Amino acid sequence: MLFAKSIRCMLACVVAFVSVLCFVTSTEARDKVYTIRIGSISAETIPEVRAAYEFKKDIEKASSGRIKVDVFPNGALGGDRQMAEAVSLGTLDMVLTTTSALTTYEPEFGVLDMPFAFSNAESAFAAVDGELGQYLNKKLEDSAGIINLGYMLNGVRHMVNSTHPINEPADLEGLKMRVMESPVYIGMFKALGANPTPMSFTEVYTSLQQKTIDGFEVSANFMIEMKFYEVQKYYSLTGHTISLLAAAMNKNKFESLPDDLKSLVIDMSKKWFVDYQRSISLKEDATYIAQLKENGMEVNSITPENHTKFVKAVQTLYSEFEEKLGTDVFTLLKKYQ
Repeated sequence: MLFAKSIRCMLACVVAFVSVLCFVTSTEARDKVYTIRIGSISAETIPEVRAAYEFKKDIEKASSGRIKVDVFPNGALGGDRQMAEAVSLGTLDMVLTTTSALTTYEPEFGVLDMPFAFSNAESAFAAVDGELGQYLNKKLEDSAGIINLGYMLNGVRHMVNSTHPINEPADLEGLKMRVMESPVYIGMFKALGANPTPMSFTEVYTSLQQKTIDGFEVSANFMIEMKFYEVQKYYSLTGHTISLLAAAMNKNKFESLPDDLKSLVIDMSKKWFVDYQRSISLKEDATYIAQLKENGMEVNSITPENHTKFVKAVQTLYSEFEEKLGTDVFTLLKKYQ
């Protein structure tokens, strides 16, 4: 009887100790502040950085200060590839990066760069929100330890140079064009007759100014916000790529958050990096093109006949990259074309 009483007493003490320990651990988890550092090459006025500041304000309030967000725009922490590498290594928590930069870790992301892959932004969103995006996200998580919290619009990309308008592929012959560090972009401009020059985005303005390159390709918002119109003359509406961004977060950092904060990060990412960023990007595109004209640039559209020439010129890339990247990812792409 005495032994049984002793056992009950010991069990009660253990339960009490575990309860106290759980209470202390729970209290510490509630009191701990988790800092999320977000990098971007873009200026404060670009939609994804505006989204980052809204994300910061909203999540800090919703988490009652348990999450603190620091935003580093203007390439303060490096170019897209450097920051993507830092996220993979865990020395940076999140980067708002072009999907092209992710080809280093998962080459199949190159399918999103394929020229004329999508007819408009809405079809691109359907693809990355659907099976194609889920497939790529899983690959990225497994290969690089990066979680993609959402796809954003990087703009409809057009061609710009300081020599002459681009109306058809022949106009690109011999031009030294800066491209993103992506095999697809390099292949695209080779197929179009240009001399593709991979380069970090942070180096482009100076290279244009010094005329070490003739031109590049970019969406209209970047032309205005980065003042590229100061060093370029012709903006040709080729619409060759619906460019996308990823809100890419280090997997270990994400997993270190308590479950309630994980859910908050997911919800807030969709609210700001997906819904909000896409919305303002689409609304402002036409306005930016008008501003380019106001700033003295010559803007030209592409006729249907010449558009067909561009599409035909790059068709060899599809068979080439399907062989390189595999049929699975191209099968998924075709569902959304």
